[in-house]
Amino acid sequence: MHAQTTKPRGAVTIKQVAAAADVAVGTVSRVINVHEDVDGDLRARVEKVIRGLGYRPNILAQCLRRYRGAQAAWPGGSERCERDRVRL
Repeated sequence: MHAQTTKPRGAVTIKQVAAAADVAVGTVSRVINVHEDVDGDLRARVEKVIRGLGYRPNILAQCLRRYRGAQAAWPGGSERCERDRVRL
């Protein structure tokens, strides 16, 4: 395991977190979304990398994916997205 020690420039991506934690992107996604099927030690390792790199989910991207772009632009769409967003 080779954890990245310096923060990358710009927004940190889930792919960068996965590479730094030496896990698959899907594993990082399951940790972020608090799935129960992730081993506790693995979860702790990924969360440490998330904190170390300063990863923050892209809320706009989540809204576009979750509401397929259209509803996020409708009245009330942004409030719904804000209410439903994942918090780390």
